[in-house]
Amino acid sequence: MNDSYRVRSAWPKMRQMRSKRNIGGSKHITFRIKSFGAFTSVGAMSGPPLKQWINELGLQQVDDPGIDKPVYRKPFDGRIALSAELENLISISLREARDKRKLPRSKLAPLLGITKQVYGRYENGVSRLTVSRLIHLCEVLDATPEEIIAPAAPYLWGETETKAVLLLATIVKLRTFDEEILQDIFSLLSRIDETGSDSGDRAMKVASTSATADDRE
Repeated sequence: MNDSYRVRSAWPKMRQMRSKRNIGGSKHITFRIKSFGAFTSVGAMSGPPLKQWINELGLQQVDDPGIDKPVYRKPFDGRIALSAELENLISISLREARDKRKLPRSKLAPLLGITKQVYGRYENGVSRLTVSRLIHLCEVLDATPEEIIAPAAPYLWGETETKAVLLLATIVKLRTFDEEILQDIFSLLSRIDETGSDSGDRAMKVASTSATADDRE
């Protein structure tokens, strides 16, 4: 078996040998895997117990008519939107995004390689969007994933409605900045994060010192 595989360079604890190969006239970067480190460890792959995972995420078991077996979902603002409601909300978001751009179905559908009637099934909630089709729609509508998905699942952007709205508004604002400003903002956030970490470390040291002094007394 050829031991060369194309892999994500972000994989942790994986030593890689980078090389270029010509495949069909185009250059591809491949990585020769020397060791997987933690990925070959059974213990590292086992993860937390399922019950613990469910509890930590606050998931609740629900019976969804659109799914054959019970599933676990995360409530938001005291309720859980079932699959049919999610699909309906995404359909509404899609229609609103198209209307906002004043683009009729007859012009949008050809960009997706489908007929107007087939596209209409997405907006009417008859057909479900695949992830790849959703990405394609974002491309041809010049829309963001947040614009289409957030109205249906705001909890993906925050545990509370206030946090979700604030984070989404922040993302919208950040998208208007150029790379230079984004770099400045990122640097600022990094410094804030470091300051917070340092403060936390100092607080822990103070608490530890106080506890030691109390023990000595």
